Amino acid sequence: MAIGSIGPQGFRVWNFLRRVIWFGLILTVLFFGIWGFENWRGGSEWRRAKERAARMQVSLDLGDDPGKAVPEGGSLMEDGIFLAEWEGQIDPPLARVADMELEGVKTRGINSGSLARGKSFRYSQYFEEGVGEKKAVRRLGKIYQPIAERLERLGKVVLKKPQQDLWSESDGLIDFGTIFRLKGMTNAFGEFARISLRRGDSEKAGWACEVLARLRENSCEPALINLLISHSIDRVRDEIIWEGIRLHRWDRGDLDRLAALVQAGPDYEGLEKALRYEAAITESFVEGAEERNVELLEDPGVSWKDLDLETLDERLRNWTSFQGPAGWQNWRKATMLNGVLYLLEGREGWDRPGEGRVVTGDLNAFEKSRFHPLLWVRGIRGSGVDSLVSVQRQATRGRLARIAIELERYRLKKRRYPASLDEMNFTFSTQDLTDPEGRDLRYERTAAGFFRIWSEFEREGVRRPMLQWAFPETGGK
Repeated sequence: MAIGSIGPQGFRVWNFLRRVIWFGLILTVLFFGIWGFENWRGGSEWRRAKERAARMQVSLDLGDDPGKAVPEGGSLMEDGIFLAEWEGQIDPPLARVADMELEGVKTRGINSGSLARGKSFRYSQYFEEGVGEKKAVRRLGKIYQPIAERLERLGKVVLKKPQQDLWSESDGLIDFGTIFRLKGMTNAFGEFARISLRRGDSEKAGWACEVLARLRENSCEPALINLLISHSIDRVRDEIIWEGIRLHRWDRGDLDRLAALVQAGPDYEGLEKALRYEAAITESFVEGAEERNVELLEDPGVSWKDLDLETLDERLRNWTSFQGPAGWQNWRKATMLNGVLYLLEGREGWDRPGEGRVVTGDLNAFEKSRFHPLLWVRGIRGSGVDSLVSVQRQATRGRLARIAIELERYRLKKRRYPASLDEMNFTFSTQDLTDPEGRDLRYERTAAGFFRIWSEFEREGVRRPMLQWAFPETGGK
């Protein structure tokens, strides 16, 4: 039948069908065109990123970045005391000790971050209202004594072993439980040292700092986790130093002992090694993320009691599952790797990039707190920049600690603190009197008999605290 004989209604139907067919063809061409373009774009980006890494001698093979060889008999895991504490086989586990979740001690409302912000900390917070600080320390000392004995045995083991082998990996993904175990151990020794200082035993407090230094120095690979852990340990050590100065518990011998433990230079070499390791695990972080999330969701040890697990499961799966061209996955990997290489290219000066920082998507508090395996993907360059800032921040803390030690030496000799840093004869470089951005570290009298040292490092911006210590010239309060 000829088209002209189908009538007006049939012609309209035919015209509609023709439009639908053409529209479908156009959509198909667009779909496969975009699919092909994304595969080409992603593949090209990933190839260029790998070539760039090769030119910079940054290996993407984890086998090229092995951990330290642990001598036979040198692993802490071979010691029964350390292993029992590490596995939490002794009650209470050190993670609970660090949070002071002990019988007879209440933890609700404790301002645990006060020391990090340069403020005084009072153990009277652990007890009912009306208990003074001296009585609180006495009561806590009795409750804490069995744990203190445990920590003394554990510390002897740590100081005796030349190496440690604490890290574990699964399919290229880091076991973050290691971080929490060592953090609990570190904080427990920190509490041991602070209580010792309150009771007038500076010898044990200084010994605890040496234990922490050994934990830091002998940490094995991966370098990325070593960087995170070392900064956490150094922060606890610096808090102990500050607390002893605030209470005027350190003598000259103690101060010499502590000064040898403080590292005031930015660990750029460690940061470069950490970023190289991060580049090497780029692929495994992306490709193993969905499987890792399923494991996390099924892990009974993960505390998600207050969350809708069904909604959470769907959100995480949608986030990590791949629903697009293979090239898009390559583009994500290339973007993340380029973020690492971007910092490595400027490693001589290690200036913090400003507009180079790119963050895609927002991470809510839950995702930040879970060490999500795709933080590096969503943060892109933010990861490397944050690592650089962390190194510079810790160097600033170390320099403040070194100055504080020198000020306390001056006080022991002169019976007073100097009016300004100009009166001091520092034995270290004048560069250590500045932060890594070149700004002078500050010192002043804040009130009658009180002094303060601080840094303006990172003060500008949201949630960036001013690093400071404040301490009295006389007394111990």
